[in-house]
Amino acid sequence: MGKEKSRGGRDNQKPTFGSFPDVVSDEGQKASMLASAFFGEPIPWQQLVLDVMCDRYDDGNYISRTIANFVSRQNGKSWSIRARVVYGLIVYGERILYTCHNGDTANTMFEEICSIFEDDDNPELKNLVDHIYHANGKEAIYLKNGGKLLVRTRNAKLSRGQT
Repeated sequence: MGKEKSRGGRDNQKPTFGSFPDVVSDEGQKASMLASAFFGEPIPWQQLVLDVMCDRYDDGNYISRTIANFVSRQNGKSWSIRARVVYGLIVYGERILYTCHNGDTANTMFEEICSIFEDDDNPELKNLVDHIYHANGKEAIYLKNGGKLLVRTRNAKLSRGQT
């Protein structure tokens, strides 16, 4: 059983269903340009998700505060998340909490993001780092601009509402 194809013979990149607000800013494109340097080019649906995740009103508030992305396993969901996290950390100094159920998944996400800040070939990014914690279960990246990424797995002590 093969992948569904669009009429043009390429894999279908249009969502099966969805409700997407009109994108009013170019934040997603900027995030994509930054992330592409480290994580490769996005495929069209990843760019659509990133555009919606990064879109802001003129006052700086996000247009979409909640986003659901239903994509089957091993199809590239992490690209958009990594792109959004890195852009938010570097450009806006955001405080971000990344949670998931599986410790290996959380660790992989942390290591992939962390690697760009620890790479000697990226001195501009290395200079942004205040400190990085690699302690199991307490992984974190702290940037000098106030940006902070905490990576946790969900358990009884970590509820979804942690600030």
